[in-house]
Amino acid sequence: MLRFFRSDRAATDPILVIAAIAVSLVLLVGGSFTVSALIANGKDHNARQDLATMVTSMRAGFLEQGISTYPGGGTYLRDGTTAYGFSPTAAKAATQLASSLADTTTATATAMCGTSWTVFVRSGTGSWFWQNSGSATQQQVASPWPTAAPSNYPAACYWPTAAIDSTTASGAGTQATLDTARGTAMTLGISYAGKTWTRIASDDMFTESKMARSFVMDPSTLVQGKEYVADFPVANDGPTDVWVETDWVDALLVYNRIPAGSTGTVRALGVPQAGNVYGSTYRFADLSPQSGVSAGVLFQAPTIRSLR
Repeated sequence: MLRFFRSDRAATDPILVIAAIAVSLVLLVGGSFTVSALIANGKDHNARQDLATMVTSMRAGFLEQGISTYPGGGTYLRDGTTAYGFSPTAAKAATQLASSLADTTTATATAMCGTSWTVFVRSGTGSWFWQNSGSATQQQVASPWPTAAPSNYPAACYWPTAAIDSTTASGAGTQATLDTARGTAMTLGISYAGKTWTRIASDDMFTESKMARSFVMDPSTLVQGKEYVADFPVANDGPTDVWVETDWVDALLVYNRIPAGSTGTVRALGVPQAGNVYGSTYRFADLSPQSGVSAGVLFQAPTIRSLR
């Protein structure tokens, strides 16, 4: 009898085993959530840092270049001339932009609005943040992307009514035709990932003369006052990440990081600014690759459709 009780005490209580397992699982899951949250917070922090850096450098760059107002994709100089090819680094080359942003920042965008401008950045978490040049405060874009601008967003600045990084369903909208006279080092008929692409590379900055420009076949199909999106299929068959700029009629200049060995879609969207209307000039979508990357980027003509 004594041996029986001694053996019973030595046995592990099943309830204690279950409780121990439960506690371990709670700690494991809780720890995973904590690590994930820390990683996400780190990515958002990097994006906010990039936003602050861009706003600061752009302010300095505009002052150095004597720029007074900057609607659309051009910048009006004090001598009355217009300089094109605005990039988030202002006076710096696009390659410097790519090397200065955090690896976890995946996109930026800039909206011009008269005497101010607004910068957007996208974190690796997918969250977007913005800051206007006239403010010292950063804001986070609500999710899902609001169709109306936040109450504290500058009225003169263009606000995209659809997410900058959304994509149009395959086959929706009007296929644009490529103007092969635009761009440098453009090569047609490149096969990659089972599809046919056009390659464009640039040894210059994100400049107007180095862009591939694709026109809507019939400008009369564009309705005045309507906001449109142009979605470019893109691919990067090179060994390093590449940045590309896209814009639709110069309303919002968007810069996307295209990871090495990837395919995807980048978006341009907007509506003519400063009272301009659709016509022979405002009917195009542009795509420009990062300078200094000989491989450039592969792309296909965009699909264009109206938003609302």
